[in-house]
Amino acid sequence: MLSGDYAILKAVQRTLPELGVPREDFVFVSGIGCSSRLPYYLATYGFHTIHGRAPAIATGIKGVLCCDPAPSCDERVHRQVAEVSAKAETTDLNALLRQGNTWTVEP
Repeated sequence: MLSGDYAILKAVQRTLPELGVPREDFVFVSGIGCSSRLPYYLATYGFHTIHGRAPAIATGIKGVLCCDPAPSCDERVHRQVAEVSAKAETTDLNALLRQGNTWTVEP
């Protein structure tokens, strides 16, 4: 690992226990190279991928192996539009937006 990589490794090792999440619930995904050996130095699940593919692999792991019951951003937006439409008695999104209300997508 490169000199700065150890600082990152130590910060990750120090932070993970503070999160209160079991270590078996973490997966670290990396590409190739010395700095990408991070998964080998952590007591969690890890996946060492080919160059440039770590984000795609991580997305696949999140989407396939993990059950995330939280609604997606699209689902939250649609829910909020439906709530505002019911109050305004219109389903015309343009009309709702022209009313000048500020919308925040809430988690």
